[in-house]
Amino acid sequence: MGIKERRERERQEIRQSILSAARQIAIEEGWQAVTTRKVAERIEYSQPTIYEYFDNKEAILMALLSQGFEQVLSAMRSAKAQHEQPEAQLLAMSHAYWAFAFRCPELYQVMHGLGGVSFSHAETPADARAIFALLRETLQSWIQTNHVVIGADHPGSPARLANRLITSLLIQIDFFILTAFCHGDYTMIKLCYTYNMAKWRCSRHVVSGSVSSCTWFIVEYTKKESLHETRSL
Repeated sequence: MGIKERRERERQEIRQSILSAARQIAIEEGWQAVTTRKVAERIEYSQPTIYEYFDNKEAILMALLSQGFEQVLSAMRSAKAQHEQPEAQLLAMSHAYWAFAFRCPELYQVMHGLGGVSFSHAETPADARAIFALLRETLQSWIQTNHVVIGADHPGSPARLANRLITSLLIQIDFFILTAFCHGDYTMIKLCYTYNMAKWRCSRHVVSGSVSSCTWFIVEYTKKESLHETRSL
């Protein structure tokens, strides 16, 4: 390995150590406690060294946001590849998203501006757009495979319906994740989440093109099954 390559490797290692230190501080004290000074102390470098890699704390958060979406995209692609049927693929990708949130809650907070994270970014990260596209593509396959009927009152195409349903699906998953984070009631929230995902199994007909379609699936299936599941625990 030449000198140039070795220096670049060392530079990447320091950059990653900065990001890892920021995450660890957030885990221990929360994102509001993360400062470039604390990060420098954690990796035993001077504060000016941090600025050689990141302009400020917001730049660190942006790098972590990108890493988070990159990891979610990788996990979803891997989950999808393990199944052939669109229904199973959707469930597996949803579970992968759920698992990521609880495996890396500090990254999930950065990705969604939670836990004291406060910064703005001009556009949606490329990997975030890729996640949505992957889900949309799989949902469209699910619609076609199961001959889902689009209500006559729906104003758009199957692709537009898929966009709306994917948006609603992600909102619902995030709702359950945040509820579990806030209340710490993981068991019951996981139960509700499981039946939220089960809507893909119990639904074969889209009653209308509204976003409430997804919510309707969730509510109806959960009402029927959650009490039975609770009694069997």
